[in-house]
Amino acid sequence: MIVIFSEKLKKLMELIEPYEEYDFENGGSKLVNDAPEEVKKLFPEYIALRHKELSGLD
Repeated sequence: MIVIFSEKLKKLMELIEPYEEYDFENGGSKLVNDAPEEVKKLFPEYIALRHKELSGLD
């Protein structure tokens, strides 16, 4: 399956993914402690947009 993300999500991914890690205790994504403030502010929008785009897939 090929997934095509929106340009907005692609840009957010490029910025945030280097600071993202899997949270094994809570079963989701989280930011590493040294993530820049800009990344911390955009993280909730990134998670919501990623969820929205992936939930549309069957």
